[in-house]
Amino acid sequence: MRRRHARSTNTGELTYRELAGATGWSHGVIGGYFSGQVLPPTDRLDTLVRLLGATPAEQGTFATARDRIADGRTARPRAVVPRQLPIDSTGFVGREAELRVLGAAAVVLVVGTAGVGKTALAVRWAHRAAGTFPDGQLYVDLRGYDPRRPVPATEALGGFLRALGVPGVDMPRGEAERAALYRTLVADRRLLVVLDNAAGADHVRPLLPGAASCAAIVTSRDDLTGLVVREGAHRVRLEPLSPADATRLLHALLGDRADVPALVRRCAGLPLALRIAAEQPDLEDWETGDPRTAIRSVFSWSYDHLGPRERHVFAMFGRHPGPDLPSAAVADPQALSRLVRAHLVTRTGEDRYAMHDLLRAFAAEVSDTAPLTQLLDHFLAVARSAAAALFPHDHPGVSPGPADQARQTLDRELPNLVALARLGTEHAIGLSESLWRYFEVGGHSQEALAVHGAAARAALHHRGRAPQVLANLAGTYWWLGEHARAILWFERSLAWHERGEDRPGSARARARLGLAHERLGDYAQARACLVGALAEYRRLADRHGEGSQLLNLGGLHRRLGKYPLARRHLRRATAIFAELGDGRLEGYAHGNLGVLESLAGRHEEALQHLQRALDACRSVRDRGGEGSALAALAAAQLRCGRPAEARAGFERALAISRETGERSLHIEALNGLADALHSLGHKDQARHRYRTALDLARRAGDRHEATRAEAGLTERR
Repeated sequence: MRRRHARSTNTGELTYRELAGATGWSHGVIGGYFSGQVLPPTDRLDTLVRLLGATPAEQGTFATARDRIADGRTARPRAVVPRQLPIDSTGFVGREAELRVLGAAAVVLVVGTAGVGKTALAVRWAHRAAGTFPDGQLYVDLRGYDPRRPVPATEALGGFLRALGVPGVDMPRGEAERAALYRTLVADRRLLVVLDNAAGADHVRPLLPGAASCAAIVTSRDDLTGLVVREGAHRVRLEPLSPADATRLLHALLGDRADVPALVRRCAGLPLALRIAAEQPDLEDWETGDPRTAIRSVFSWSYDHLGPRERHVFAMFGRHPGPDLPSAAVADPQALSRLVRAHLVTRTGEDRYAMHDLLRAFAAEVSDTAPLTQLLDHFLAVARSAAAALFPHDHPGVSPGPADQARQTLDRELPNLVALARLGTEHAIGLSESLWRYFEVGGHSQEALAVHGAAARAALHHRGRAPQVLANLAGTYWWLGEHARAILWFERSLAWHERGEDRPGSARARARLGLAHERLGDYAQARACLVGALAEYRRLADRHGEGSQLLNLGGLHRRLGKYPLARRHLRRATAIFAELGDGRLEGYAHGNLGVLESLAGRHEEALQHLQRALDACRSVRDRGGEGSALAALAAAQLRCGRPAEARAGFERALAISRETGERSLHIEALNGLADALHSLGHKDQARHRYRTALDLARRAGDRHEATRAEAGLTERR
């Protein structure tokens, strides 16, 4: 803004002293604001950007950005510094000259043939230099030469941004936008980034931090000449180990064995080949070769010496599309242990195992798909079991396990679950059916789109299971605030359910369709859908479904001002969920009752209901429900004449909405925060929030919140 102001006025940039004179603040304070060392209060930020010619829309953008920073400081714990480096390899020898030059530039490229030890060198140096980068170390295996699916830069950026604390709602979708946010976040940090196994310069360029305080190491089989020319990267070409270093490595692995010279000669100095060959019993029928043939010879010879169980596990790693595997997925710890000892599989963390990309490609080539089916069966069983533990009423007849352990399992295995779903097999449908509520409650919107989208494509060949998958996809769009799109998919789901005479599925799709209509302000259609769903659940004697629709109808009637009818529905829903032992939805019912009683002027009763709702959501770690309860409690506090408490509550709700990606909560909390700020006398700040809420509500088609924001702008000038 300062530079733009100088260009538009044909003058030099305003100095800190000039800005201090215009504002009456000290030039040291001004310097703190512009350097990013001090977060300006909202009123001072408004003053500064107006001085620099900001439009009203730009003022609102600045105010929202400032609030996000403040929210992160007050409502969320400080983000953990990322420590993503893989385990350092044992038996590392040589490469001293290369290690000395790896820190010679902001971007260093380690290039060389496959299996020459590029990753081992980069990781060894990164561990040595980690103390120089106190703000963390980021790592990604880009799988650039994976014939199935290299990791796109957009996906890698998403992983980095999550590691740096960016919540789901603030995650840009496009590569350029993600790259810009990434560079902004690391600009003032001392951070090390290891970009392993890049396909080429264009693959890796968006992932470079671009800040002098950061460093990046890139490994690739490509020369990456474009990065040398454009980015000034320093290239280190890694050659095979010298005979002396190769001998040292084998002696470290084998001791003084007589066949070491022959192994050195036949492995062409490639560390990967040397490590694998060191574990083999003899050398008969080996091809002697150069680096182009040594790896293939070692792989083929090693594979021929594996037993049936080891071959099966070897093939499993080759077929697996995800980043790693736990030992439980392999289900043969002895075979896995033998593969680790043979250096055909690498331990990458606590009970996590992975395979070099060259080995993975070879394993896929020499194996059939049976091991992949075993993996799909395993992870689908994991998903079903964990979902039943977290949401037992969605999975009747399944014995639930411990909920906390189930949540940790799904969080840990989420990259594998998404990667397997993307294969588009029938298992993707099962993953969609099992994980839809975990995605919603946990705010995993992008993962939900990937899994439900893959399941929808797979369902074209399994049409009997298509309706629920379409409803799951629709539910994700609803969560993201794309209500018109959600209605389209809900209607398709409902039509499929009705054609198949699936009454429980029809009831569920009709209910969720009603909620989408409610968000778009079509209350008559919403009521018709919800009443129809309630009647169907009662015919099915489904008490949980009945309670859910009483809850939804209670919320709708409250919005329509029919308080006695709403109260009757909500009390009945509360009793049903208490009887069934569903504390989460009992909390939702208390939350809706609290909003109703607050609007009716029964403030103490309202606060009691809302506190019970908040406690219930926190007890089951339902972040979306917690955010809604906080917003409702804050609104009740505001009606009680406690605007300062209300402001804090709305800010916490806003922070959670950014974490989970729930657009409806985000807009509601923005409007509520604007109401609280207005009550506190901060009218300019309130107007900024109303404008932002209005823009988001119009884009989402949320008529209720759009009307509320418009009223705030017109009635509270």
